[in-house]
Amino acid sequence: MGSEWQKQAVCASVDPELFYPAPQEHVRRRQAKAVCKSCPVVNECLQWALDTDDQFAILGGTTAAERDVLRGKKGRPRRTACKQGHPYELYGVKGVNRWVCRQCVRDRASAAG
Repeated sequence: MGSEWQKQAVCASVDPELFYPAPQEHVRRRQAKAVCKSCPVVNECLQWALDTDDQFAILGGTTAAERDVLRGKKGRPRRTACKQGHPYELYGVKGVNRWVCRQCVRDRASAAG
């Protein structure tokens, strides 16, 4: 592995085949995503996966189809604002498998306490 973040990846100590499940292997896909969820560099991995356009592996906690949706290539159209109307380009997004507006997260945290 070349990059510093890759040396910190949890998947470096896991059988790589886990991250290449066949379409019908739902259990393996969930297992791979669980490994990604526990990884400290999942965001770096996701960005690398988006940049390299890998079409086969579970990377950054996402499948190739999920990354295509994030890129706006396929599936539902990419949203530009959250349900509260905060534009993602100003407030950014948080999360791996779903988009969460950072401003909404801040608003909920300040309202809670």
